[in-house]
Amino acid sequence: MTLEVLIGIASELAKKDFGGHLAIMKFTTNWRVGYGTPYDDGHTRDFIDLLTEGDTLYNALLNFVIGELCRRAGISRVAVDVI
Repeated sequence: MTLEVLIGIASELAKKDFGGHLAIMKFTTNWRVGYGTPYDDGHTRDFIDLLTEGDTLYNALLNFVIGELCRRAGISRVAVDVI
């Protein structure tokens, strides 16, 4: 699966439940992906902590997509945790 496909899937998932709001953030040691839009209200760190992480953008998106599809299907994320 390509990065473009993962971004497309993540974007479609965000459209369904969050008005298309998808956060993709790069940090020194990892990437984070999740629903919503961060804003400076004193709880930005809490928002960031809820995002799915990965050591690369690809892995963060893959973790997010797998986790989200598992959640929607009622499957434990631990059962498919490979990254």
